[in-house]
Amino acid sequence: MLNIIYSAIIPGFILIVILVGILSKEDVLKLFIDGVAEGSRIVVGIFPNILAITVAINLLRETSALELIMFPIKNVINFFEIPENTLPLIILRPLSGSASTSLIIDIFTKFGVDSIEGKIGSLIMSSSETTFYVIAVLFSAAKIKKGNGTTFAAVVADIVAVMVAILLVKA
Repeated sequence: MLNIIYSAIIPGFILIVILVGILSKEDVLKLFIDGVAEGSRIVVGIFPNILAITVAINLLRETSALELIMFPIKNVINFFEIPENTLPLIILRPLSGSASTSLIIDIFTKFGVDSIEGKIGSLIMSSSETTFYVIAVLFSAAKIKKGNGTTFAAVVADIVAVMVAILLVKA
């Protein structure tokens, strides 16, 4: 029964939109075509940012650059007794959702979902954002050139999310 309801949601929504358009005497096809054209312009505008972030993340993951970034942080991680295996997730989460998702799956596979690493990773994934990706996409779409305050606030929020995740699991 639920499958039938789930299968009917999107077609039903489309039908409602068309009916509302017709009842309000709007040219639904023209509105649809205008929306597609505007969406295409946005995609073309943000594509370079998405490509740059994707290439940078793949370079980090496929080369030893991630280990070089992690090396100076390891002393801080050890001092606060943070599991070293969560460090790649902490570093990549603000950059990429897909990279951090693959890292959390690796953590679950190696250590289990109920391990300290799994719990910290779960909290980080659920309480932080792909900050730099979102900022790049949204700022590009809105044609915002300067967003230093936004970036700073978002990075601070991600740091707080990581610290709270660690504190909650360690408590």
